[in-house]
Amino acid sequence: MALAKSKEERKKLREELMKRQERDKGNFDIIQWGEAWKESMMVVVQYKSRIQNERKLSENLMLEFQAALESKRKYVEDSENHIGQTRTKTKTMEVPVDNLEQ
Repeated sequence: MALAKSKEERKKLREELMKRQERDKGNFDIIQWGEAWKESMMVVVQYKSRIQNERKLSENLMLEFQAALESKRKYVEDSENHIGQTRTKTKTMEVPVDNLEQ
């Protein structure tokens, strides 16, 4: 009977060991899942940061482009005004050919 009892005890111990291993495996899976989730969240944070940086960069480039465009527009406007003033001055300075002959 002592042998049978020890067989039963061994069987119970084996079952208990199997349950512990199964539980530990489950805990390990949860730990792995948690680590994978944490890594994925870090990647998400990095991408969000990168997107914000790219957005700021594109906004700055757009502002620079608008400033350059405004500068070119002002230059063209000033040039057109200067050309118009020059034409007006040369027209007033012209002497009719008929007046020169007299």
